[in-house]
Amino acid sequence: MVSDEERTELKEAFTFKAGYTQNTWGHDKYKNYILLASYGKHNADNPPREVYLSKDHGETWEKIFDKPISKMLDPGYYHIHDVAFDPYSNMILISVGDGVNRQIHYSYDFGKTWHDVFDERVYDKVNMAPIHPTSILPFPDGIAFGSDELPEGISWWKRPENVEKPEIRWEDIEYKITFGKANDNLIGTYATKGDTLEVNGQVLGVMPFRNHDTKTEGHTRLFATGDGGQSWHEIFREAEWSPDYKGFFNAFLREENGNVYIYAAYSKFGNVYAWKAQMPDFSENNKLETYSLIYDENGADLGKAPVDLNCYFSGDVAVVNNSGSLKKNGHVFSCWNTKADGSGKDYNAWDAITVEDQNIVLYAKWEAAPGADVFIERAESEESPYKALAVYEEGIEFYPSDIRFYEGINKSLNTILSWAMSSHQRGNFSTAMSSYNRVINCKWADSLLAERAKALFDLAKENKLIDTADSIAEHAKSANSPYKALSIYEEGLLIYPQNSILINGANESAKIILSWCEGSIKRGDIYSAKSGYRRVANSKWVDEDIKLRAITLLNYTENPNNVIEHAKSADSPYKALSIYEEGLLIYPQNSKLINGVNESAKIILDWSKKSYMRGSFSSAIHGYNTVLKSRWAEEELKHEAEILLNYAREGVLFNGVN
Repeated sequence: MVSDEERTELKEAFTFKAGYTQNTWGHDKYKNYILLASYGKHNADNPPREVYLSKDHGETWEKIFDKPISKMLDPGYYHIHDVAFDPYSNMILISVGDGVNRQIHYSYDFGKTWHDVFDERVYDKVNMAPIHPTSILPFPDGIAFGSDELPEGISWWKRPENVEKPEIRWEDIEYKITFGKANDNLIGTYATKGDTLEVNGQVLGVMPFRNHDTKTEGHTRLFATGDGGQSWHEIFREAEWSPDYKGFFNAFLREENGNVYIYAAYSKFGNVYAWKAQMPDFSENNKLETYSLIYDENGADLGKAPVDLNCYFSGDVAVVNNSGSLKKNGHVFSCWNTKADGSGKDYNAWDAITVEDQNIVLYAKWEAAPGADVFIERAESEESPYKALAVYEEGIEFYPSDIRFYEGINKSLNTILSWAMSSHQRGNFSTAMSSYNRVINCKWADSLLAERAKALFDLAKENKLIDTADSIAEHAKSANSPYKALSIYEEGLLIYPQNSILINGANESAKIILSWCEGSIKRGDIYSAKSGYRRVANSKWVDEDIKLRAITLLNYTENPNNVIEHAKSADSPYKALSIYEEGLLIYPQNSKLINGVNESAKIILDWSKKSYMRGSFSSAIHGYNTVLKSRWAEEELKHEAEILLNYAREGVLFNGVN
């Protein structure tokens, strides 16, 4: 709504297709320019996706951004986080979420054309963009982005010197400060609307973070900069935490009576308060010496020590980093230590360390790799499968032939997969995808386990819930071919590998395929038969005896000699006769196979005669009938079998047949 000059009445300026603008982000004002963006709940049919610009203090508006739904990676999770006007290059920026939609758009012509920081041909549903910012703050030397991803913190794009309308590339973005715990696999905070203010030639800035209502304890906090975004300092952190303790919705800077104050909307237990504090004095007259936190690899053979780019004042609290990619042969990284020989004070990842009046150097502390049993005991003592997995993975690097590590890794991955499926079924697709990726990317994961995780990941990235085993079975039963049915059963077994209904369905479908292959053989369609045999033989879920049958028949189609060799190895003339006859379905004119049929038939006749003379009438009758039913047995043999069959039925003894 826009008022007239007298401010006596309001008129509608525009209406979003979906969503709303909130005080957390999605708005910005610089002189006569005002930006408003739409934010809202997830809605695949009508996601919030528009940005409007006013160039005349809000009197008139034009839509400058409206991404087509068809071009969104995941419309169900799409919305706009923040907008910002960069007065140092007349650039407009937009940050977008959630999940795979993460993107930063920017325009140098007031929204006529847009550029993407992340190339969506590279960063897509599988390979998500590495940062997911909410709040955007432009400074003279660069742009700060507040996180909505791990690691939590503030990232920074440095503005190139003497370049007009520079390209913003992800490769040129670095973290200025990070926080949180090393074992967090879910964010606890996200950045909300911050502000900048120029005072006496000095550009100040504040970036607030609020609790994200996740299982991770996200303590709301406020960061400030006095050097135009080059360094950031945590000036406030709420010690208390509860899911109902939201904290900062925003933070703005105002100059009053020679001082700079921070104003914010602050939520606590359902109540919203006006929050006010004086900005720390970052002026030149009060400029303090800054110090660095330096990491030394201390004899590592591989990798690089982490780098902390922050500038700390005396009294600041720094958060210790992890070991990065450092490795030393025969050793494990223990912690960081203030002395190279390890005799100083130990610091673990994410410990707090107070900066005093000097730079701090932390040295990697190495310990000889413990025995395999120590790794196993550590892993088994962990309550979290993620932590246990990390220990098993560390141990297997030293003891790759110890099967216990492989078993422990896959046991942990199975638990992670089960947890991910639970999240998936609750509609927490992003959480599930993160866990599925943990399984997929583990180089020691069982191949079938990784395949299961990939199938479930593909469902989650499409925002599809997991079907029940019964619904999968019903879907398979309605398929128009056993091939399609088998595929459906196999897809279901990736999710429910022990389900007997799906296993039985897969086996029945495989049997029907083999029956169809026999029909193809009889019609002379060897190609289709081979295809069917291969389909059954390659199934991971069909019973081994059925697969063996498919492999055997496939071998028959490759060469008639395979049939002959198999028949000769048979343990009875009945089995040999059956094999020769199967071969003749494929090679009906092959003389060796025909000879094999007749040799087998002769042996069966001889066995049957002896059975009859011993009084085993049923065995004799079975043998005579087997010869009579053979398509390829000689007529003379069939004639003899017919006479002997009649004798056997009448119970007449005989000495021979003329």
